[in-house]
Amino acid sequence: MSLLGAKRSRRLPAQKTPADPAVQLSRAVAPCPPIDPAARSCCCPSEPVAQVVLPAQSGRPREEILLCAHHLRASSGRLRALGVPVYDRAGLPLDNPDATFTAVH
Repeated sequence: MSLLGAKRSRRLPAQKTPADPAVQLSRAVAPCPPIDPAARSCCCPSEPVAQVVLPAQSGRPREEILLCAHHLRASSGRLRALGVPVYDRAGLPLDNPDATFTAVH
């Protein structure tokens, strides 16, 4: 699944990165705004459970992609490899997105 092909993403304003690494780290784990209850996932009509923040790169602005639980699990390996931050519905960081929204039997 290509995250770059998502059609319903929220564009976020570009932010200047401070030179201080401590400030960069604190921004990287700072909570994201919560997901709007009326929002829908970028990949399907399901309710979003997570937000993925893609950093700005070579002319492309920073973007936030909303994922349903199924597509989050399917994309978790690639998201981890890219090192992009993933947040839950409340805007809090998810450390292990592939195990966060799995069914318990």
